[in-house]
Amino acid sequence: MGIDRIITIKALFITALLAASAAVFYTKAYALAVVVGGLVAVANFRLGAQVLKRIVVPGVKPADGKGAGILSFFVRYAILAAELYVIIRLGIEPVAFLVGLSVVVVAVFASVPALNRGEA
Repeated sequence: MGIDRIITIKALFITALLAASAAVFYTKAYALAVVVGGLVAVANFRLGAQVLKRIVVPGVKPADGKGAGILSFFVRYAILAAELYVIIRLGIEPVAFLVGLSVVVVAVFASVPALNRGEA
């Protein structure tokens, strides 16, 4: 299993754990915001990982994938901006949403021991 899949699975697990905690200790609106933030973060991470794999392929000059990488970068952030606009308009709890957005960072740090052991 690749490191990107390990990070994705851990991020989804952390999102579920945080959402359950938010539902118990705060409100369902906070839990929903954590879930939405986590899903946005995981989707952005997965798209970024796919683009990176396409650009940094052994045997292919980096310049060949440069245009696609730049275009993908702008498209991803345009989609993220549209998502954020919709989320703000819906009144999602901003702090809980930011907590959800941070799950990929936590999952990356949680994956460091597996990388050090050579499992990924």
